[in-house]
Amino acid sequence: MDDIRFLYDTLWTFVLTKEIMKQRMVVALIALVLLVTPFFWLKPGEMDLGGDSNRLFFYAPIDYLKASIFGVPQVGLVHEITEPRYFYLPYVSLIALLRTFFSPTTVINLFNGLKLSVSFLMIYLIVSGLLKGIIDKEAKISRNLAAMLAALFYVVAMGSLNMEFYWSTAITSHNQVFLNPLFFYLLYKFLQVNKDIYLWLALLLSLIFAPNFSLSAAPPFFAFYPLALVFLLLYTKLFLPKGISWTGLFKGLFLFLGLHSFQYFPLIVSLFDSSSFSSSRVFDKQLIVSAGVSYFMALRAQGKAVLNILLPSGSGGFQWTT
Repeated sequence: MDDIRFLYDTLWTFVLTKEIMKQRMVVALIALVLLVTPFFWLKPGEMDLGGDSNRLFFYAPIDYLKASIFGVPQVGLVHEITEPRYFYLPYVSLIALLRTFFSPTTVINLFNGLKLSVSFLMIYLIVSGLLKGIIDKEAKISRNLAAMLAALFYVVAMGSLNMEFYWSTAITSHNQVFLNPLFFYLLYKFLQVNKDIYLWLALLLSLIFAPNFSLSAAPPFFAFYPLALVFLLLYTKLFLPKGISWTGLFKGLFLFLGLHSFQYFPLIVSLFDSSSFSSSRVFDKQLIVSAGVSYFMALRAQGKAVLNILLPSGSGGFQWTT
């Protein structure tokens, strides 16, 4: 009986490993397809300059960076105040580096492809990792299929393939589509294995994508990270044997604030300057209503996940995705 049992276990392990390898190849293939998909949206040499002119940093990143650092009027608001935006330094510098090798069209497609591909991979790894501790070994295939389905649902259900709405602009807050699952996964792995490599990688990425951790990105930041952190702490406490590495978390927070001091320190100083844009944005009642409350009221319906998670695509060719 022991020999038969050993033979069964060996054969099952072989079959299971083979099936999982096939599934991982499928995951890699889907990620590759998502990476190259945006390259079919714009013709060679074509550019879409929509999105509050933000695509201009793909066209002329150095000029855009000069305008950001030296400050430009905040046109369209109640107070057109000049104020530098230091948070663009790392992000636009990276685009400037890429622009020395590639055309604006290629860089735009590359960034959009990475958004889709990284989103898919991170959701797959998150769901697979979270299910790993509660599903037995014989259900590995089901676990991987569930993770794959969840990842596809995340990418498609948000309208990520809808180029007429989500991807027709270059507003930096759109980066949260892939940054949220990416940082969630890195924090999850850090809490799981307590290895600093995940912490360093998260800090480096937060520096590169500094606009998504700036004052302008405060609403989407606080809508996701506090809840995500609470979930991860509860999950770690209840399901992971190592417990929570509070020392590592506080170290990461301290290093995060230090890395971003180049944008946070000038921001704090500007709050005490009544002529600054930041001060007006925080303390001016008229600006709070026009650029804050009114803007929120106009867009709040789009933020209701229960209403919009299956929002039909605006493009007829992609309505099947819903």
